[in-house]
Order: sequence, then structure tokens, then C-alpha cells
Amino acid sequence: MRVRFVAKGGRVRSRMRFQGKRELLAQLVARYQEAPYQQKRIILDEFVAATGSARKDAIRLLTRPTPPVVAPISRPRPRRSGAAVREA
Repeated sequence: MRVRFVAKGGRVRSRMRFQGKRELLAQLVARYQEAPYQQKRIILDEFVAATGSARKDAIRLLTRPTPPVVAPISRPRPRRSGAAVREA
């Protein structure tokens, strides 16, 4: 899970890759849905700090059922670039 910190508008936000967000979301959904109000606030703060998502977006993600895991995209055509380009 790679996290980058980016300054935006004077604020420091962390950004995770999509897969990392999904992994963290899968870990927190059950905990969030069973937690009392005070703990939900703490879990929500942690998720927002780790992912850089907006609070409302994080609430929506944590209250909805987790979407199924999607298979990686398969490339139907072979690559056109040669080995020299890939090594550069």
C-alpha cells in the first residue's frame, strides 16, 4: 500500500492507490457498521486521514455494502513497443 502526501490548497492530504483504498475499506466496513457513534467518528477520521477522501464520500463508502472485487483488465492486443522502449 503506497501512500503519497500532496500539498493542495495549503492542506496536506494523503493519497492512496485505488487498490489500497479498497483493501482498507474492506477491513473497516464491518468495524464501522457495528461500532457505536463515538467509535464511528474515530474510524471515519482515520479513513479520511489515510485516503484523503472527503468526509461525506468516506461515510458513503463505509455505510454501503462493499462492491465485489473486479478482475484485472486483460489486454486483448499485444504491445506495439519493443524491448528497447520498455527498458527505457
